[in-house]
Amino acid sequence: MKKNTPFYILILFMLSIFSCKQSAEISKDAVKDKDPQFLFSKLKENEFKYDWIKAKFDATISTKKSTNSFKGFLRVKRDSIIWLSISPALGIEIARLSVTNDSVKLLNRLESTYFIKHFKYLSKIVDADIDFDMLQAFLTGNDFAYYENDKFKSSIEKDNYKLNTIGRRKLKKAMTDSTSSVLLEEILLNPTTYKISRHHIKDIKENKQFIVTYVEYMDINGQLLPKTLKIEIKAKEDVMLKIEFVKYELDQALDFPFSIPEKYQNAN
Repeated sequence: MKKNTPFYILILFMLSIFSCKQSAEISKDAVKDKDPQFLFSKLKENEFKYDWIKAKFDATISTKKSTNSFKGFLRVKRDSIIWLSISPALGIEIARLSVTNDSVKLLNRLESTYFIKHFKYLSKIVDADIDFDMLQAFLTGNDFAYYENDKFKSSIEKDNYKLNTIGRRKLKKAMTDSTSSVLLEEILLNPTTYKISRHHIKDIKENKQFIVTYVEYMDINGQLLPKTLKIEIKAKEDVMLKIEFVKYELDQALDFPFSIPEKYQNAN
C-alpha cells in the first residue's frame, strides 16, 4: 500500500484540478441577468411558427379520485380552430371536440349526446380564466400572441430566465367576451433555446393556479415543438394532464369534421 501512495496522491491531485476547472467553466457560463425586452425578443424569435398542425398524442389525466389514459389526434388552424378526436387504448373514438374563439362543441360517442356552448364554458370546466389565444399557446409552447409584452420584469430562477408580471392585459384589437387580463404570470425560459420551460398563471384572489411545464421539446423541420408537457390546474379540485406528442405533420391544409348524427340528443 505504501508503494502506491504517490500514485493515489497524483490521482487525487489531478481530480482536484479537473474539479476546479469544471467549476470555473460552469461559473463562467452561468446564466446572467438579461433585460426583459431582450428576453422577450429572444422568446418571440424562437417561437414555433405555423399555420396548420396535425398531431397524434398519448395523454393521462389524474385527479385525487382517479387516473385515466387515452389517445387522440389534434388538428389546429392558427387563430381559428382546435380540433380533438379522443379514443381509449382500443382506438375507437369516444369523443370529438371543436374549439374556436367563441364556441366549444362536443360529441359524446359513449352517450350519443352533443352540446354547443360559448367558450366561457371551457373556462368553467377547467376552473381557470383562459381564452383561445392562451389555449393554442399552451399547446405549441409559445407565448400569448395578443397580450401586452412590455409589462414584464426579469430575474433568474434555477438556471432559467424568469419573466413575471401582474395584470398583463389583452390587446384591444383582440378583445372578445372572454378574459381581458392575466392577474399574475410567470414565464421560465431555457437560457440556451429561449423556449418556455414553464408557464404559470396565478389568480391570488380566487386561489387558483394554471401551470404548464414543458418536459421535453423535439426538433420538427428546424423548429422546437413540445414533445411532452404537463398541465396542472390547482383550484377546487386539482387536475394533472400529461400529454406526449408522438407524431407531427405541419402546414398541410386540414378539415375539421364535426357533424351531429340525427339520433344524438342535445346535452345543453
